[in-house]
Amino acid sequence: MLKPLATDTGTDILMTFVPPFPIYPPETSWMRTPRTSIPGLMVSRKKGCGHVAFMPADLDRQFGRYNLPDHGNLLGNIVKWAAGGKIPLSMRCPGLLDCNIYRKNDVLIIHIVNLTSTATWRQPLDELIPVGPAEAGVKIPEDLSVVGYQSENTLTNTGDADLTLTEPITVP
Repeated sequence: MLKPLATDTGTDILMTFVPPFPIYPPETSWMRTPRTSIPGLMVSRKKGCGHVAFMPADLDRQFGRYNLPDHGNLLGNIVKWAAGGKIPLSMRCPGLLDCNIYRKNDVLIIHIVNLTSTATWRQPLDELIPVGPAEAGVKIPEDLSVVGYQSENTLTNTGDADLTLTEPITVP
């Protein structure tokens, strides 16, 4: 159970805690306490400190445990907001991908691992499900320039990223 918290001035409380309530039988499933003042998500924007988000609620654990899409979307949006638009890699693709960008000298490497399977949230893994096409957006660092890329497909520029690579790939 979350405890009430004191917040600094300028801190916005975007989400409050909903205390547990019975879910069975359905006829009695309703929130006994419709509103609380216990913060569940607090955000602050201070000059020189950047964006700060604090979430005493355990949405990250709940997402990892139950794969609730709303929790995943909220976590992703918090990270995007806190980063202030400075995330160097974006990926659009159906399925669940682990995407990382690495830099080695003057080369950027995008490493993609397909996590989509019939056993995505449990072990053992017994089948991989191919996904694609994938579209990656990459913000090119100022000290690098695009002189070429290793791919069999198309390369375009968009407003969101310096480079967009659309690959009709099947990620094994």
